[in-house]
Amino acid sequence: MSNADRSRFVPAYIFMGFSIGFAWFVLAPLVPSLIGLYKASLSEIIMLISLYGYAMVVVSLPAAWWAMKSGPKLLFTTAIVLSVLGLVLRAVSTHYSLLLIGQAIAALAYPMIISPIGAVLKLTNHPRPRALTGWTIGMLFLGMALGALVAPSLIASLGTHGTLWVVALVNAVAGIYFLTALRYLPVPSAQTTIHRPLIITSWSLVGLAVASISVMLGSIAGEALGKLGMSQSNSLALGSLLTALTFLGSALGAIVLASLADRLSKPYQYQKVLAVLTWVALLWVALTLTGKISGGPGGLEMGFFILGALGNGWYAMALEASAHRAKTAGSAGISTAGFSIVSNLGVALIPVYLGPLILSADSLWLTLTLLLMLIAVMVPLLAKHPEGTSRTA
Repeated sequence: MSNADRSRFVPAYIFMGFSIGFAWFVLAPLVPSLIGLYKASLSEIIMLISLYGYAMVVVSLPAAWWAMKSGPKLLFTTAIVLSVLGLVLRAVSTHYSLLLIGQAIAALAYPMIISPIGAVLKLTNHPRPRALTGWTIGMLFLGMALGALVAPSLIASLGTHGTLWVVALVNAVAGIYFLTALRYLPVPSAQTTIHRPLIITSWSLVGLAVASISVMLGSIAGEALGKLGMSQSNSLALGSLLTALTFLGSALGAIVLASLADRLSKPYQYQKVLAVLTWVALLWVALTLTGKISGGPGGLEMGFFILGALGNGWYAMALEASAHRAKTAGSAGISTAGFSIVSNLGVALIPVYLGPLILSADSLWLTLTLLLMLIAVMVPLLAKHPEGTSRTA
């Protein structure tokens, strides 16, 4: 792929990821409004947000196989159509059932765009693959953070349906841009149909630990602070802020820290440093949330931001590493799809079962959480040649 073609395709791919994150988490601040407008229960509205995660688990592997057999162009085209169609249905819905259908259709685009990122890395022959991975994941998180940030202002001025229409418009613009850029993506060679891919790699443990613990901390922060004696209103407000800081840190970490790795002669050594620092940041946050230490003014906020940045810089590098040794674009897409499946299974299960322990058995919660991350840290520490040398060196 020439530099000119790459410069036309890559920004469109990244912007599409941003628009998906924006459409996803714009719903979080709208939960009370959606409950009132659609006469739905809290669990029904939370289901709307969870659909993107379920879609990643169910659709990732079929999407990656599709990309391996036929190349990702038709897959991406289908994803664009589904995303725009689903978000328009969501915006025009007057009943919860139609809202659910629209959200389900739109959610299918998430794994179809993101899961086969390994195929994109191979087909574009990007000279800085970790930077491309970091920008894609980082802009997805930035879209999530921005959606949660601007939703209250949008709903105040445009109402619920108006807000959903703005999101659909942003996604449509991104989809058209991406559609016009697909012609610059090369067609994979026939070898992609005969190479047997490795679906699950040890790097998936990094995705499982980082993603599930990040989501768990955001989910339990408010309740944990309440247990430490903070008032309900203050604990909920600070919990929301901590979640937003995690998203923002995740976006910046994935973009900046993963991109930095491509400039180093031995990026796998750098990933080891990120892994250890992530565990140290988690230790600080976990000890503070359980009241074992006092974080001081702003300590917890800074801890969540740093943990998000370090963790997702490492996450992006591990995602790229899962595709690095694949011989073909198709098999690389399968490997990153497996990474996404394991990560999202962790998100679906670990916060539900491990998270509540912080209220009933905080020492056990602390031990298990740190142990889970430590297992992930061992992956880069024990790997002999996790990513090879820098491709720009």
